[in-house]
Amino acid sequence: MSRDTELMAVESQIRAAIRDCVKTIQNSKLSISLLQSVGA
Repeated sequence: MSRDTELMAVESQIRAAIRDCVKTIQNSKLSISLLQSVGA
């Protein structure tokens, strides 16, 4: 594998990880706001 190909692979992995983190944060924010609206 060339260095460019390696960098692209690493970059896509990082992007995927960030996307997962953002999704998790959004989900937990949603859960918290739902709980608060219920009054728990």
